[in-house]
Amino acid sequence: MNLPNQNKAQEEPQTFTECENRFHALITATNAITFTMNPDWSKMISLQGKNILSDTCEPTTEWMQRYIPVQERERVTATFKEAVHNKKLFELEHAVILSDGSPGWIISRAIPIVNKQG
Repeated sequence: MNLPNQNKAQEEPQTFTECENRFHALITATNAITFTMNPDWSKMISLQGKNILSDTCEPTTEWMQRYIPVQERERVTATFKEAVHNKKLFELEHAVILSDGSPGWIISRAIPIVNKQG
């Protein structure tokens, strides 16, 4: 006789593997650009631009000049400062400078990772 909990426990590893495989397929198929910033956003640690934006492999404080057009800098700065202050999601649709130097648009999202000290 199999109890419901026993069946569920036996199925979990297979379900988890299925879920992992689907997640991996989604990440592989997406054009998501990923970036890492220091806590106050004064330095970009890395950016994987997927040939849309230029990659940044070394930390840089010049990220704003490299990726954000002059007319968008105040708005981007205000939005990330609010997100940092409130330790909340940063999300903004804004203009960018594409890897070929031409103008483009992107939706940026950043999730704060907060340690015990905040």
